[in-house]
Amino acid sequence: MLMYEVADASASPRLVIRHDGQRLSQAYDTVGKGRALQDVMGRKRAAVILPIYYACVQRRLPVYSICAATDVKGTQVDFERLLLPFGTGNRVTDIIASLKTISVEGSFEQKQLLRSDEAPLFSLVAAIDTNLALQRPVRIDADDIVAV
Repeated sequence: MLMYEVADASASPRLVIRHDGQRLSQAYDTVGKGRALQDVMGRKRAAVILPIYYACVQRRLPVYSICAATDVKGTQVDFERLLLPFGTGNRVTDIIASLKTISVEGSFEQKQLLRSDEAPLFSLVAAIDTNLALQRPVRIDADDIVAV
């Protein structure tokens, strides 16, 4: 878990890390508390990742994403991120981020997982909209062909 303060209300706000977990410090191979998120990650990573945080602030909606990473031994790891905006009125003042790493290959090395300055590859980025219309589920009859 991470906690960020949204330091200004610009289109590209400065995000100051107020709390970062031990595992994330290991993944980035640096301590981020008190520093701007922009300063902790490399320039190429920031160019791809920060727009997700900015969307969370601008839309005032949770944002979920999954990107690929590779540990120091070459194991493929998925990095899931859920950003939750908090604030007053129409202004987001804080973001809480839940970060989860998982690998279908089993164990992997957490240390320096996000060490690279390479831009991550995202397989999913989605804002969670509270105004989605609820629909009744589609009924499947016993005679319907679902998959061939």
